[in-house]
Amino acid sequence: MVGLTTLLIMLLFSVHKKLFKQPFSLQAVFYSAGCQNDDTVLQDWTKKVVMQEEAIQVASYLRQDGKLRAKLKAPLMIRVAGDTISVESPTSCTVIL
Repeated sequence: MVGLTTLLIMLLFSVHKKLFKQPFSLQAVFYSAGCQNDDTVLQDWTKKVVMQEEAIQVASYLRQDGKLRAKLKAPLMIRVAGDTISVESPTSCTVIL
């Protein structure tokens, strides 16, 4: 019985060893083929992008200690996210205290 268990362990070890050799060799092939980057793709990924969002009929409330302190109303607000984030209201902005 001891000889059968050692034979079984050796068989499993040899199958296990073959299963690990094949994926590692395939990984090496894919890794070496995938290391080349195109310059245009890199420039598209790393260029500076300015994102702009527009909101129509905005109402914003400022509360402190559960009390309404100010109400801001604007027909159009533009939020620009570039190096810094800014919010502007080009037409008009009404603040009610």
